[in-house]
Parts: sequence; structure tokens; C-alpha cells
Amino acid sequence: MTINHLCAVSKTRFELNDLPSMARVDYQTDSYFRTFLDNWWNSRFEEKPNIIMQVSNIDLCKEMVFSGVGYGLLPSIVLSDHPEVYQIPLCDKQGELIHRKTWIVGKNSALQRKLPATFYNFIQACHFGDFLRRY
Repeated sequence: MTINHLCAVSKTRFELNDLPSMARVDYQTDSYFRTFLDNWWNSRFEEKPNIIMQVSNIDLCKEMVFSGVGYGLLPSIVLSDHPEVYQIPLCDKQGELIHRKTWIVGKNSALQRKLPATFYNFIQACHFGDFLRRY
């Protein structure tokens, strides 16, 4: 299984304690994940993040970070092919890596169609089966 933990990412070297003074590129995400990120930030820093740019999706954020515009809080799964960026895994108060869980939910009847069945089988073959829920 691919581990998908969260990282602070920048084109230049930094320490986590530097984040409040650094420019941040932020992206729109679901309310659960936004609250999760905000709670992590607030448990670590008293200052608000210095968000200089809000983009519409994670891919734009990644490209801005890779171009040196600022840092981003990104899942490691989008960073695997980019060893040139500096990344620090985010940890909770207990020192455990913070993982982003992604779930796939679908109806059993959808698996009678070729495309959904192929995708479902692919996910299982990649050992992501723990994240599949059928009803």
C-alpha cells in the first residue's frame, strides 16, 4: 500500500518553525480536510498562516510550490516523482505521521458495468482494498 502522509513542501530548505513567516500557497479542498489542516496549524502555531495565494485545486498548488512561489501542505502521494523539492512530513502531537485517508464508496450494482468493475479490481490489486466500501 502506498502511504499517503501530509507534508510541508517548498522548493527551498526550511524548518517547520519557519512556516508562519513563509509565504503559503493554499488550495480549495473539502471542509473536513480544511478543518483538519487548520486544527493541525492551530495546535502548532499561534500566528495565522501567511497565505499569499489561494488556488482552485491541489495540482495548481503543487505547480506553484515547485515554481518557488511559496510552500504548501500537500499529500506525499503527489510528491513521489519530485525529489528536488524539500519536504517535511507533518506529525501530530504524539509524533505520529499524519495520514490523509481517502475513501471510495459505491453501489454493488455499479460493479456489473465494465469500467467500474475494472477500476475496482485495479484498486484491489494495488492493495487499497481497505479503503473500499460497497453497499
